[in-house]
Amino acid sequence: MNNTTMNLKRKWSILLGVTMLVAASTLHAQLYPGDANHNGRVDHYDLLYIGYAYGSIGPIRPSGEVFFTEQALPLFWPSDFPDGVNYGFADGNGNGLVEWGDFLAVFLNYGNTTDTVVELSIPEGIAGIDLPIDLQTGGAVMQVTDGYELEIPIILGSQSQPVEDFNGLAFTLVYNDDYISSFTIDYSNAWPNSDGGMFYFQRSIPGAEHGLDAALTRFGPNGVSGYGEIARLRIVIEDDLIHLLPADRDSVEVIVEIKNIMLVNSNFDMIPVAGDQMTLMVYRPDAIIGITELSEGEYINLYPNPATDGLQLECELPMDEIVIYNSQGQSWQRFSPNGDTGMTLAVGDWPAGYYWVCVYTEKGLSRQKLMVIHLN
Repeated sequence: MNNTTMNLKRKWSILLGVTMLVAASTLHAQLYPGDANHNGRVDHYDLLYIGYAYGSIGPIRPSGEVFFTEQALPLFWPSDFPDGVNYGFADGNGNGLVEWGDFLAVFLNYGNTTDTVVELSIPEGIAGIDLPIDLQTGGAVMQVTDGYELEIPIILGSQSQPVEDFNGLAFTLVYNDDYISSFTIDYSNAWPNSDGGMFYFQRSIPGAEHGLDAALTRFGPNGVSGYGEIARLRIVIEDDLIHLLPADRDSVEVIVEIKNIMLVNSNFDMIPVAGDQMTLMVYRPDAIIGITELSEGEYINLYPNPATDGLQLECELPMDEIVIYNSQGQSWQRFSPNGDTGMTLAVGDWPAGYYWVCVYTEKGLSRQKLMVIHLN
């Protein structure tokens, strides 16, 4: 056997050995369905990985179980996420395609963890420097009482600092007390979904009572640019505050905070985002305003509520007088409608916050709650 033949055989032997080592290491890769970022925990951040890889094709996993059990990933997929995680981990149901069923795997296994969890390194934004995400209250303390309903726009970006390349967003909303009966998010007006190319999600924080996790993701590396309402936070205050509030207090302060914000672009780069918080001052129903002889009426209607600029007031009876009280019980404005049954009020220059609209008619006094917010 000549040297050329021996050298050729040696090269083939080395190549075969390397191939077998690669194959062996691949056979030992393990995944848990739903843990798309392979960090040992199924949470809302996994949805951004699934959304980014959406539509990708790779090897089918023989054990296509979607429940949270350790399963072998026999072959890696051709592509990796920029952080090095293979696309194969995003295929929660093992059918060889990243699609809706993989979102379902996250939903089914949400909050499950392995023995080892590696925390994600999410950059923390700096207020005034990085992109803002705001709970839009106009900076006002929201003063509320039992049964009150709030809608707070969540604004991502601004006219002076728009999002240049949005592909996915995940964040957590938390509050610090027991006086909220309902805490949900409405994504109906999310600006990145103008073309219908987005998946969105919300779920109570596993093991916690006061908050939820939220996520929005485009399908595939398909970024869009813009700013404005990304979601709307809906809050309902408990309707039995007399028994819930401490006996020696007329009010409590509840802080709502948006934090742990992961924004990715169409290159899957993480963009720092500055979070926000707002304050709810929750009052006993007999302490919210200093007016004692008012009762809820059935004769008036206000819309829109919350209001930003113009407010339409309609009454079933001729109106003798309209008095607006602020949340401290102080008379804010008075109007003389001269018996009209409808009136338009300009509220654009009113401070954001909580008001009572009180209407005097021949049958007595009717009142209704009003929230004024400003989007700019």
